[in-house]
Amino acid sequence: YIETLMEYFPELASKLNIGTVNDVAFELKSTALIDKVIKSMGSEISKNDLDKAINVSVDEKNQIITVTTKTSDPLLSYKINKFLVDAYVGEKTSKLTEAYQELLKRVEETIADTSEEIEKLSTQTEQNLIDTNLKIIKELEDRETGNVYFAGINYISPFLLEELKSKCAVRDDLEKIKFILLENEKFFTEKIEILTYPEVPVEPTETNYRRNILISLFLAIILGCGVVFVANYFISLKKHNS
Repeated sequence: YIETLMEYFPELASKLNIGTVNDVAFELKSTALIDKVIKSMGSEISKNDLDKAINVSVDEKNQIITVTTKTSDPLLSYKINKFLVDAYVGEKTSKLTEAYQELLKRVEETIADTSEEIEKLSTQTEQNLIDTNLKIIKELEDRETGNVYFAGINYISPFLLEELKSKCAVRDDLEKIKFILLENEKFFTEKIEILTYPEVPVEPTETNYRRNILISLFLAIILGCGVVFVANYFISLKKHNS
């Protein structure tokens, strides 16, 4: 968003920043969020098992985060994923909305204060102009040169004039900021978009099961061959000794 926002309200503007996708991925596995999910689910799963069940991967190039939940119960996996995503997005959106409203309020208050300062400076400038003219008239009259013809001057104190211009420039910036905030509220408050919502898996993830079966089968074959080899070795040794 516009640079002037950070220039005038750095602290409030920083609250509208959600950070990088890696920051979000870290927050998705934070203890606070995990505790919130545990509380929502009751006693369906322990904190340790929940932490192990959730996997967060990051695609920095496309700015996409994928949350995968794996348990032995498909419905439980769905509930964990949904609670986690809903809790995070809801919490983030709430904080961003609060920061947005606080910033908008501060902008409006600053515009009002600046306008009041401009009004005071304008009055001082006008008075400075009047006082300058009166002073010149008095000096001319004091000379007693007869008739005095004076049409007035437009002299204004450079200090007052510069300060007035500066305050007007600030108000213009603030008005632009207010316009951008009002026209782009969703941009500031809804920064996280869910591309694919969690679903209840129709069937188990085949990859892990197949891998486990293949590993078990391979180990069984190796173990079986080892037992046969050892048995044959002792049988052969026994025959040789006899």
